[in-house]
Amino acid sequence: MSDAGVRRSAVLLFSLGQTDAVEVFKYLGPKEVQKISTVMTQISLVLS
Repeated sequence: MSDAGVRRSAVLLFSLGQTDAVEVFKYLGPKEVQKISTVMTQISLVLS
């Protein structure tokens, strides 16, 4: 997945909320989860 794709996925999952994001994460591989989670953490740091 490209960097832009990871960022878009992170924003989408962030907007879904925790419960729905967990359901989506179940279908992703470990590397994808790690990349997206890292970007989600960066987003949350910017928003706080």
